[in-house]
Amino acid sequence: TSRVKVQFKAQNGTNPPIIRNLYLKIDNTHPSLSKYDQNLNFFNPTSTNFDFSKIVWDLLPSEICVADLEIYQNSIEKSQHLPVTDNTFDDSKPEIFLSNTGELYMLYESYESGRYIIYITKSVDNGISWNNPVEITRQTEEDSEYDFKGASWGDIVLTIVEDPDYNIYNLHRSFDKGINFVDIINLTSLEFLPADGGIIFDMEFTNNGTLYITYKSDSDPYDYYVYKSTNLGLNWTLSGQWKENDDFGSQTYCPTLTYDSANDLLHLLIPSNNRTGSLDPILQFHVFNFTIVTLNLSTNTWASPVSSGYLNYGTYTGQPDLLIKRNTTTSSMELEIIYQYEVAIIDGELKLTYHKITSNDSGKTWYGPYNSSISTPEFATDYEQIYYADVTRSGADRDITLVREGGLIKSEHTTITTYNVSNLVFDGINDYGQLISEGDYTYKITFKDDAGNKIERIGGFYVDYHAPDISNLANNWSINPIPRYDVNISVHISDTIGFSAYLYYKKDLGNWQVVPMDNSAPDLFCALIPGDSETDLIQYFVKAIDLAGNEHNLDREGLYYTYDLPRFKWSSEGLFDDTESYNSGDEYPITIQIEQDLEYVEKVIFRYSYDEGDSWTDLQLKQNSPEFKGTLEDLPGDLREMYYQIIIVDVFGNEIELQDSQKIEFYPEVPGVDFNAINLPVTMIIAALVGFVVAYGYIRLKNTSHEAIYRQIVLKEIAKKTQPPETLEDNLKGIPPKEQGKKNLEKERDLRIAPKIGTPFTRTYVMILLASLGIFSLALLSAGISPQLGILLFGGSLLLGVFGYMILFSRDITKNIYLEKISLSNVLLEGFQIVFMGLNLVMILIVGYSIDWFRYYLIESTFNFGDISIPRLFLSVIGVFFTSLVLVVISTYIQLKKTVKMLRNQRSQGASDNLLLYLKDQNSTRLITRLGYKTIVFLVSVLIGVISTTNLLTPETAFALLVVVIPFVLAGFSALILNRILEAKAKTKLSVEIHLPFIDSVKTCSKCKEQIYFSDKYCGICGAQQIFSEMIGTYIRRCAECQALINDKSTFCPNCGTDIKSFPSNN
Repeated sequence: TSRVKVQFKAQNGTNPPIIRNLYLKIDNTHPSLSKYDQNLNFFNPTSTNFDFSKIVWDLLPSEICVADLEIYQNSIEKSQHLPVTDNTFDDSKPEIFLSNTGELYMLYESYESGRYIIYITKSVDNGISWNNPVEITRQTEEDSEYDFKGASWGDIVLTIVEDPDYNIYNLHRSFDKGINFVDIINLTSLEFLPADGGIIFDMEFTNNGTLYITYKSDSDPYDYYVYKSTNLGLNWTLSGQWKENDDFGSQTYCPTLTYDSANDLLHLLIPSNNRTGSLDPILQFHVFNFTIVTLNLSTNTWASPVSSGYLNYGTYTGQPDLLIKRNTTTSSMELEIIYQYEVAIIDGELKLTYHKITSNDSGKTWYGPYNSSISTPEFATDYEQIYYADVTRSGADRDITLVREGGLIKSEHTTITTYNVSNLVFDGINDYGQLISEGDYTYKITFKDDAGNKIERIGGFYVDYHAPDISNLANNWSINPIPRYDVNISVHISDTIGFSAYLYYKKDLGNWQVVPMDNSAPDLFCALIPGDSETDLIQYFVKAIDLAGNEHNLDREGLYYTYDLPRFKWSSEGLFDDTESYNSGDEYPITIQIEQDLEYVEKVIFRYSYDEGDSWTDLQLKQNSPEFKGTLEDLPGDLREMYYQIIIVDVFGNEIELQDSQKIEFYPEVPGVDFNAINLPVTMIIAALVGFVVAYGYIRLKNTSHEAIYRQIVLKEIAKKTQPPETLEDNLKGIPPKEQGKKNLEKERDLRIAPKIGTPFTRTYVMILLASLGIFSLALLSAGISPQLGILLFGGSLLLGVFGYMILFSRDITKNIYLEKISLSNVLLEGFQIVFMGLNLVMILIVGYSIDWFRYYLIESTFNFGDISIPRLFLSVIGVFFTSLVLVVISTYIQLKKTVKMLRNQRSQGASDNLLLYLKDQNSTRLITRLGYKTIVFLVSVLIGVISTTNLLTPETAFALLVVVIPFVLAGFSALILNRILEAKAKTKLSVEIHLPFIDSVKTCSKCKEQIYFSDKYCGICGAQQIFSEMIGTYIRRCAECQALINDKSTFCPNCGTDIKSFPSNN
């Protein structure tokens, strides 16, 4: 930095010179910061400002500068139309350009009072506000429009205006940033432009203040020129010239310039003609290619023209333009050729559509075309922002507006010195007076001194309007904890930026305690409230503060923890009644309902014991709030007593006994049948059918046996009468002489000719015996595998044994009655049957002892005589079974003996064989029927005795007994009664065919002289009645030999033929 004196001297002819001295401060040093360090910052514009003074930076003491603050968002957006002019005049033809120092200028034409006036206005805040317009020039004649261009460098603002009145180009200059324009230069008079005329179209300043303009001559083919001036337009030199090789006529488009200040490159766009003769003549003047020529200012050389390779077909005049901007991703400079693509009228308005092609290597390679967001042909750019100048209609006139496109949302200028540092503060309001949106932003601070030296610093911040989100507040208890336990508070907290979380709590309205919360998992934060033995209540809340200062309090003041121990109130409908007994074979649902402090219940346990509380088993009930349910199942079959408790385990692990130990009694389950509408009648029908078939079959068996016995007896009698006497005497050979008396000979003869009784009773008994033995064997085999099946088979074998004994007894009754004597030849066989029945009973008791219900109901039921206990079943079996059996046997034997005696008396009194046969049949039938009745009564009595003397009688067993026994008994008795009725009918009304032999004397029919039976009253051959005479006689004695009755006319015994005179008289 240095201070110099500059002297200005001006002299006109011989007049004394005018000398002016100016002292200048030469400053070639950029502002510098001794320290600059900034981390990413966050803020919420609604609650605070972003303070750039928090950035650590120090200016050197000698520096005085301006800080330009610019804030950018990451996205590219267009602003609304910002007003530039707002008056009653018709404003149009805006031309916008930028200064290298950041000022934005707008040239426009205003139509006032029939004349056109050129104004310039300036904005130092990127188009947000504009100063009062400054008039540059106006027409002296009406209805004559201007063409104009502008450029700025530092304080200098230059405009080139084509004066239509005189067809000249004037250069208007301002050295105070457009406030005053002085020293107009007539560029046409400088004669550096071609004489054949043309158009000055564009102008650009470079970094060193050199001014470049483009010119298109009116000659055909056209020439394109670029001129430059290094002294602000006083003198001009040719920089470059290019000729259009066009053979078909004039070209309406002009060359345009754009300057890349970052790379010090000047780009020229030439709309080169590339037409062919095949094109429509109407369109041939509007078809062109784009050619780029680049001037490297560091070497002052133009590169060779490069064709973009893209044709534009335009039917309307639309000047193409060059745009240069910075790529936001790569930060490299990109070129864009913007050209009008389509014109349409939509809703009565002219709609222009633009296309673009792009290049990121200074025009060497091109891409596209693409749709362009540009909606107006007039724009300017500072590489970061694009400014569009447009004309909008406002009532009767038109005004100039500006649209800003880019990431810039705020710009601000502040004077900074080392002695008076103003804070750089951003309040979150953008240039348009709106709060900026949430997201990432970058800022750029440019420090510029008065000499134009500058440095830049770039940083960033994040705007966040949302406080952290807090949710899912929870603790490690499902209920209010009791004081001695710690409480772990957890919440889910989320935010787009970093934050801190804190737990605030106080005990018994004391001071707030602050605990930082730990981030134990993604979005999960926890902190501990320590427990103690004194606190009654706690208040707490969670606070989260993010880096932008946004705060969220999840307030839980008023939510109190009450530190009461739980007091459970409960009820139950599913527990046992200790005054009742229960079946060990059932399942028992258990239901406990907690009516108070349910939130403290962790689980409910039904605790039970089978051994008076020596060991316990827990049944955890399943919760279905407020009920807890479970099922007690799989109880032991021999269970007699069970103790139980109801236990609650609270959430703290404490066991609380709701009910003291209770004792209940159990009994084993009796196998039963669940009768329903289907199996009940079926069971009764089957029982009735079995009873009927057994009883009726038994009677039919008796009838067939009687017929067989009678037939055998008659056949034996016939054989005895037809056998010669000598043969009888021969049969007595070998008998000792002393035993060969007359009486012994007759007795032996009777024994020899006695019939061998083989009846259906015998065959039936043999079959029943074999079946009962087979079932008994199967019962022995199955008892070890299935005791229940074994008992069932032994019971079946026992019933068959009883039935076999009844058949055997019936056979003996029939045999003894028909033979008219008591024979004890079957005593052993009958004894075997009784032993077999007893063996079945013993096996039932042995096997049944392994079955719980059998042992409980039939064995454990006892009669107590002091200290002596006798099982009731033993008394039932001994007192009922064997007693009833003996009574049946004795009563039947006594009746049998009386019957045999009666038959003998009838025979001795001279009853005929037919009468005796009738008497035998009737008495045998009566005794056998009574035996059947007694057997049925015997079985029923045994069953009733067993049930009534044990605990087996329950409603279920009683009902099953009635279902089976009553139909069986009724059907059995009905069968016996029905048989009697049928037999009576057969004797009185029916002629039944039989085959029954008999013996009778012979006589001769008085009519047909044929032999007929002596007892026949009518001839069986001719039907003639036989004549008998009645004779009355008197029995006077009995035969001493055979005891038969002897009448008064007999001298010999009519029964045995013995001479009665040989017997001594008892008189």
